[in-house]
Amino acid sequence: MAWPPLLWGILALAGHLALDALRVPPRPVVAVTLPPGAGEAARQAAIDDALLVAAARAAGWHRSDPVVQRRLLELAGSSADAADAADALDQAYALGLDALDPLAVARLRDRARRALGEVEAPSDAELQDVLAAHASRFRRPAALEVEHRVWTAERHEDPEAAARRELASGTPRGDAVAGLRSRARTSVEALEAAWGAPVADLARSAPVGAWVGPVRAAHGAHALRVLQREDAVLPPLEAIREEVLAAWREEASARRVRDRLDALRATVDLRVEDP
Repeated sequence: MAWPPLLWGILALAGHLALDALRVPPRPVVAVTLPPGAGEAARQAAIDDALLVAAARAAGWHRSDPVVQRRLLELAGSSADAADAADALDQAYALGLDALDPLAVARLRDRARRALGEVEAPSDAELQDVLAAHASRFRRPAALEVEHRVWTAERHEDPEAAARRELASGTPRGDAVAGLRSRARTSVEALEAAWGAPVADLARSAPVGAWVGPVRAAHGAHALRVLQREDAVLPPLEAIREEVLAAWREEASARRVRDRLDALRATVDLRVEDP
């Protein structure tokens, strides 16, 4: 009985597909075991880590990286003898320690991340864009030069009264307090962090050149004199080039790693296993 033409066509197509399968090498398998209760962020991080390690192993770094080799020798308890070290490494690789030891795996992952994130130097225009986009990050806060005095409860029954007496004399001396600089360049934010909101409020409203206070805050009564004020300012690129360059490199490297990991993901057989 003659076979229908459609059946012959299906058989011919199956034959072509089988030959194609023989000609195309299988994609490498990258297995990912998720931590218990992993959310989407943890899932993505685990996949990224597995891809990074796979890239490092594909580059042969698990067998050539000196940090990995030293770690494997530590695990094997090898001596400094070259022959003994070579045998120990062979045994470590045979046991798969390069894929099982957390420190060795972390080294491969981190090296791959650095390699995938390598970027060329930016232009000044690109750095200017970063400076403009993150102006709040690079802006220097308003600064103050102040004289600051404290009268403590340990030395004075009434710290505020003691402060007022010395302020009236025109030459307030105050008490020695750990962390207090009698004259310093600082900011309202730094004063608040160190001494509390009352001192920060005092500095914020004080006229330049006049002693103000006292107010009760940390350690006792505080008075201060603002000698100079400087407005917040965004420095020019040349003044903070290294800062801006570091920020640009961080962002550009993260984008490059993401793009390359996405491209790598499309070339492997990714198998994600839930615990």
